[in-house]
Amino acid sequence: MAKNFNDLSEAEIVTLAISNEETDARIYADFAARLGLEVTQRR
Repeated sequence: MAKNFNDLSEAEIVTLAISNEETDARIYADFAARLGLEVTQRR
């Protein structure tokens, strides 16, 4: 069962934010590829 956001610890919130950022990067890279654009990853 999913936790309520207010019940998450600071570490859980940071983990969730990092995971969402990585997912977003994959989505935008795929979208750019479909448009024929070259995407460079910054790390």
